[in-house]
Amino acid sequence: MKGDQGIVSRYSLFIFCVTLLVPLAACRQQSTVTDKSNRELPRLLRYQKISLPVFDSAREQLAYAYSLPTGSERQKKAFRFVAEHFPEDRLICGRALLQSAYLELGEDYRLSDRDSRRRALFSYMEIAGEYDDIGAVRAKALWYMGWIHSDLLGERERGLALYRLLAEEFGTETPPRPEEPTPLVSFVYPQARNNDANGEPPPSWPALALLEIIKNEAEMKDRLRAMNRLLALEAGGRAAGLGLLHLLRGNADNKALRAAARDYLAGKNINPALASDIRAILNNYQKKNGDGNHHPEGHQSPQQ
Repeated sequence: MKGDQGIVSRYSLFIFCVTLLVPLAACRQQSTVTDKSNRELPRLLRYQKISLPVFDSAREQLAYAYSLPTGSERQKKAFRFVAEHFPEDRLICGRALLQSAYLELGEDYRLSDRDSRRRALFSYMEIAGEYDDIGAVRAKALWYMGWIHSDLLGERERGLALYRLLAEEFGTETPPRPEEPTPLVSFVYPQARNNDANGEPPPSWPALALLEIIKNEAEMKDRLRAMNRLLALEAGGRAAGLGLLHLLRGNADNKALRAAARDYLAGKNINPALASDIRAILNNYQKKNGDGNHHPEGHQSPQQ
């Protein structure tokens, strides 16, 4: 009996010690984690009358700027801070300045006034010149300059001149592509936004420029010439689908254009919403005009 009591006493002492030590160990562990977390916090730096955390890389600094409330003064300064604090990473600096230029238009570019549009245009102009050695930055700046001129300021010819420059300068085998949807593709045709999951890359900047030429050129021959270039650049892409759809709506009687549309529909990973609209126009033309040839008429360049 006494032996049993001894065992119970020793067991009680063991439980007491464990009960005492576990919280102490947990406290020490928590203290270690807290100390580690404190050491990992970025330092703060005063910049244009605000305090900004300073991260180890330009990419982290850019991610922080994107995380701030969109269009806020703090976010505008955070984007500019990236370019000033990490000048050696020119690609990231260029991306930060491009976003800063866009914020000149306010929270909704459709509500921006003429002065803010001019400020944004001037910012893009400076970026296009300063980062002419980085295609992804210069191409985006040129596209947005064309967009502001033609769509926001109503200066169509100036916008077209910039789109032509962009298409000529970057219409290569590996043209630079956007990191995010442009106002045209995301706002005008939202169904075309999410096709990346099907394996289609986003339209390149020269492809988007050619699409704008197709939409805005006064002469039909110039629009068809741009369509040919777009098909050669990205035959099955979203921009090509949008270009074909735009032209077919008023020119379905163009035999070569219909053939190009059928070639597009035969491609893989095309946008289903665009394909449906193009197919509807072709079917409607067939019903009205008795175009019984359902098969591609051989690849032809769209022409008048």
